[in-house]
Amino acid sequence: MTNKQSIFDKAKQGERLNVNSPEFSELEPVLQKGVNILKKFNTEQNTDQERRELLAQLFDQEIAPSTTIMPPFNVDFANQVTIGKDVYINKDVSFVALGTIHLEDGVLIAAKASIVSINHVEKPSERQDLLPKVVHIKENAWIGAGAIVLPGVTVGKNAIVGAGAVVTRDVPDDTVVAGNPAREIRKIRC
Repeated sequence: MTNKQSIFDKAKQGERLNVNSPEFSELEPVLQKGVNILKKFNTEQNTDQERRELLAQLFDQEIAPSTTIMPPFNVDFANQVTIGKDVYINKDVSFVALGTIHLEDGVLIAAKASIVSINHVEKPSERQDLLPKVVHIKENAWIGAGAIVLPGVTVGKNAIVGAGAVVTRDVPDDTVVAGNPAREIRKIRC
């Protein structure tokens, strides 16, 4: 008996995903489940308890009572996301999550920010193939409004990503970055 890896396991391990492979069909049911749940979460007047139940279904995990996700919110593969406690995700945030996104405790994500964990192959004839890379936002990091965090990036503990920044490489702990591409501005003042 062989132990076949799912496409989600391969994505978590950073393996290249061939768009023409039969395992690509595993994505559609998860994607559709998310679309259906997000439609309810983003458009209906839900109580706090109803929102929490929808989020638990969406992420396949309980969301800590101290964590808030404001609608509208968008994520394609929520099963590839882990969210700590005391996390705040403001409205109009978008996650492209097939490559995996980890949010540690105390993370703040401002309105209209995007976190992207998938890239495409550069070669034109293979460009449909996906290159997943984990994005890790460490404890108490703050992602500013409209910022974009790209595949494979780790944002360090207590770091601040300025509004509108495009983060293409790791951000050290206790550091403020801004710009496109994001660059170090200074260390956190305590």
